[in-house]
Amino acid sequence: MTDIAVLGCGVESSGVAEVLERHAQGIEARCGAAVRVRHILDVQEFPDSPHRDRKTDRMADILSTPSIGIVVETIGGATVALELTRQALRSGRHVVTANSELVAAHGPELLELAAENHVQYRFEASTGAGIPVFHPLEHCPAANSISRVTGILNGASNYILKQMHRHGTDFAVALADAQQQGYAAADPAADIEGLDAARKIAILSSMAYETFLDYRDVHTEGIAGLCAVDMAWAEKLGGFIRLVAESKRTGNGILSRVSPVIVRRDSPLACVDDMFQAILVEGDLLGEALFCARVPEKRRTASALVADVIDLVGNPDAHVHPRWQRTAGRNAADPLEDEVELFVRARTGGDNEGARRMASRLFGQATFFQMEESETKDEIAFLTGRQVERELRRKIGRFAGGLRLSDVEPGAAMQADVVRVLRFGV
Repeated sequence: MTDIAVLGCGVESSGVAEVLERHAQGIEARCGAAVRVRHILDVQEFPDSPHRDRKTDRMADILSTPSIGIVVETIGGATVALELTRQALRSGRHVVTANSELVAAHGPELLELAAENHVQYRFEASTGAGIPVFHPLEHCPAANSISRVTGILNGASNYILKQMHRHGTDFAVALADAQQQGYAAADPAADIEGLDAARKIAILSSMAYETFLDYRDVHTEGIAGLCAVDMAWAEKLGGFIRLVAESKRTGNGILSRVSPVIVRRDSPLACVDDMFQAILVEGDLLGEALFCARVPEKRRTASALVADVIDLVGNPDAHVHPRWQRTAGRNAADPLEDEVELFVRARTGGDNEGARRMASRLFGQATFFQMEESETKDEIAFLTGRQVERELRRKIGRFAGGLRLSDVEPGAAMQADVVRVLRFGV
């Protein structure tokens, strides 16, 4: 019999207990030992829970129980969870978590603490809906050089964008629907502002490149400003808008960002819809490998947590995460130095032809698009052609910030109002 303790009593912790009970025979057969939840730590009472007999409000009860060798942290956040994780690791117990905020902020310290105490800190459930991508990321560097990791890592934002695209739903309505369905939290900021995806791409990047990437160095944009008209333009361009998290190695460090992108229909990520999440890994010998999953939230996270528990019980010494070294300075490259193609949508006040001429003079390679719908008849939209993003942004600033057509074409005058700029293609 192997005992574990769960920190926190919410959806994830109850899911862990349910998975262990539902699959008890299979888990015992695979591990060679039964696995049970001995204690559940929480300050709240839960009298209606079937696991109420295991409840405690004292971490000391867990640390004084010798049979508990694994602690599953489901509290969330990076305050209480951090201190309790430290205590568990220092006591010589393995820790398993789905807490991307904690891992992204304190991963190097906690991995180091685990190594010092000859235990493991496991966090596969913290990224990509528990998609089993850590094993290849850990072992690929031995035979491959991972050059890029791209993902759709937040199910709530993906669901919202799907509703807006398929049904022409306004953002606020789509968000309310996602909250009603239980996909987005009452406070959805981490989802819709891109912070959750930024933490996850930072963790995946640290795994892939074997050096710590601070999530605060990930350039992050959210989806709150998007509208149904943007979705219609994306479809006209042969794509879909997704919240994409991306990182890649460059000569100047790790270039990373989270932002809404018009993903081409022929991209491997184009099929990642609804509550699906996906991770695309690229390496010199590996080529492209896509990992994708869709499971309801409770079972998704619980299954990933239990998978780490099973691995620890069955192979306690067979798997050790590398230590993430913090570099002396920032190891993040400037995303504006990347070569990109941008989609620009602008209101013209009715002078669409003048705006096209102005954009052509500025961007040269611009490809223009037009829709006949009344709400877009006084707009133009174009792709800039591929160029360093800093230079493209400078030109867009001239296009929108007071440049008159007479500056590039004598005798003419007009000014465009840029309403949307999105990256195009992944």
